[in-house]
Amino acid sequence: MAKNIITTTRRAMLGFFLLGTLLQAVTASTTESSRRLLRNDNNNKNLKSYLRCHDEQHSCGDNNHRIQLCHYNGKEFTTLCVRSRSSIVEHLHPVDYCGPCISDHNDNAKKAFETTKELQEAVDWYLTMDPVAQRAAHKALAATYGYPMGQWNVGRIQNFRGLFARKVNFNEDLSHWNMSSATDLSFMFWHAHAFTGTGIGQWDTSNVQSLERTFFGAESFTADLSQWNTSSVTSLMGTFWRATSFDSDLSRWNTTAVTTMSRTFCDAILFNQDLSGWETQNVRDMSFMFLNAVQFHQPNLGEWNVQNVQTFERMFAKVPYYDNVTVQRNLLRQWKLSPTAVTTHMFTAPHDKSLRAQQLESNLHVSLDKLLRLAADQHHNNRTQTHDNNEEEPDMALSREILCHGGVCM
Repeated sequence: MAKNIITTTRRAMLGFFLLGTLLQAVTASTTESSRRLLRNDNNNKNLKSYLRCHDEQHSCGDNNHRIQLCHYNGKEFTTLCVRSRSSIVEHLHPVDYCGPCISDHNDNAKKAFETTKELQEAVDWYLTMDPVAQRAAHKALAATYGYPMGQWNVGRIQNFRGLFARKVNFNEDLSHWNMSSATDLSFMFWHAHAFTGTGIGQWDTSNVQSLERTFFGAESFTADLSQWNTSSVTSLMGTFWRATSFDSDLSRWNTTAVTTMSRTFCDAILFNQDLSGWETQNVRDMSFMFLNAVQFHQPNLGEWNVQNVQTFERMFAKVPYYDNVTVQRNLLRQWKLSPTAVTTHMFTAPHDKSLRAQQLESNLHVSLDKLLRLAADQHHNNRTQTHDNNEEEPDMALSREILCHGGVCM
């Protein structure tokens, strides 16, 4: 009985072995047949279907039905000639495309963008999050405009407004972009949280007029912008608002044409650079300029010409350095605020005297308390005696001039 069981078992094992050998042979035969089909001239259609290239258009010029392919290895492009599926398996980068590589360094070899809409559509296509669509998009974009994005020819575009707005994962090297025609960079990297700004410090920004909220919410932005030409810029409204990692030297920026600096460094919690050389004579609005820029402590802003500024509302609110009364007095002593300028909560820390009173005291080197006492004494004298020809005493005349400076009585 046991002998029969052993015999049956041996027969079953032999059967499984023979079946496996047969299946392996069939598989090998099928694989070899597939390879022959790919090599067969009459079945070249199979090769084209896989590569999605037209051999007539992208042939390497021989008789082996080899197809030209531009391969990107992550650093550079190389033109390859491939024949079969095994030549291009999984190592292919998504941007490989049919035909010879387009020159990476010759703008004339790539299609230049003609309109902002065309550029925006290309950006959106390039940055699509769908893997399948991304592969197809990259192939087409590379063939048309070049690859990667940093090699695109944007030299004819003027308006870059909002180009990468809310592209939260975007962080491409754009150092080679020709920005000489750019006039509007407003909202360009708005909420581009991952963008560090690699290389954009080399841009030609000589024609840029608006930097409104350009880096708003760009939390990783750390680029060196010290060399930017800002001579044409009129708006710095919220330029680095919530750019929480930014601390570049901007001391050489030309701000002569700027009219608004509202919220320029609002919530830029690491920013602390010398801005004393900025030209501010045309600025009208400095409201919230350094609100919550907690690291900012520059003592030389008193050199600014702020005579045309209409509002300083919350300019230094929540900036610890400017909570110091001495710092406030020194600044106001140098500045000549317009009598009608709004100074609501200009500093966070309350003061026992209004900003206007502090400034008047500083400018005229006379104590407001003394002036008030003189005014009270004069009021008492007016009630007890009459002055010939209504002539006021010198000190009283001075106090009246100060208390009612510019037609606004305190």
